[in-house]
Amino acid sequence: KELARAESLHSTRTSKQALYKSHVQVDKTKECHTMVPFLAQDISHITDVEVLSVGLCFVGFDQSRQHVNLDTNICRFKASYGINPKAVSAMFADIKEKYPSQNLLDVLMAMNWVKLYNSWEVMAGHWRYSKPVVARKTYIMSVDGMHCETEEFRLDPSTKWYSQKKNTSGLTYEIGCAINHDQCLWLRGPFPAATHDITMFRGGEAELKVRDRDPAALFFNLPRGKKCVGDSGYAGEPDKIVVSRPEHPKDFKKFLARVKSRQETFNARLKVFRVLTSHFHHGTSSANQMKMHQMCVEMIAVMVQYSMENGAPLFES
Repeated sequence: KELARAESLHSTRTSKQALYKSHVQVDKTKECHTMVPFLAQDISHITDVEVLSVGLCFVGFDQSRQHVNLDTNICRFKASYGINPKAVSAMFADIKEKYPSQNLLDVLMAMNWVKLYNSWEVMAGHWRYSKPVVARKTYIMSVDGMHCETEEFRLDPSTKWYSQKKNTSGLTYEIGCAINHDQCLWLRGPFPAATHDITMFRGGEAELKVRDRDPAALFFNLPRGKKCVGDSGYAGEPDKIVVSRPEHPKDFKKFLARVKSRQETFNARLKVFRVLTSHFHHGTSSANQMKMHQMCVEMIAVMVQYSMENGAPLFES
């Protein structure tokens, strides 16, 4: 009986110790992720030792698991990021010199992704972001063209006014919505309806030299390193805008589809106002008609924006 009692007591103590260690492990992992605000700040220089410790933290090796020899830690780091921490420290210093707004957290996340090519779900778990947030580090807005019907421009007859979508004369606008919150970020137009989406985006035809294009185009106004999400009409500028491709991972295709769906929802809310779905017939000249139509579109966009901010988000949470 005494032996059985002793064994039971030992078993209880062992389970309590294991439970305690598991809590310590969780707490230390939480402490590791409290560095996120620090990493997102403007750090101009970070040592290779700091890079090693921080990088290991985000791939499951918190401080309690880093008490091994240096070679083991470096092997673990390279397995997740591809190169050694000394190289990362030097690279990050050069990145900061050229791109001062960049932060270490984004750099490490991008390196981890290209090394392991994990799905967004796995990335979200390691980096403590929701899946869409991981993608939003690069893709900040969607963009799409919106066609509106008008009466024929009799004072300026031309095929440039013909809208294939509406099978009549019309005008088109380029509209962009933020991916991570309900806001219209971009509204440009009107253009003759025959203007292609990618031409609006570029600020001119593809054969036109970049320096001769319209600097007011979205092509020139995207923040450095950021991209838009568009439909197939925006193919041709992969450094600025992403469109769905057969080779994309399934989860990334799903993300792109949701982003484009939000954009279409915004456009549909604009079209609730009949002035944008009827043959617009106001204006004394082609230029005046375009100006008046633009005034209507901008007015409606402002109203829809206020609606989104006051109880009518694009998508319910």
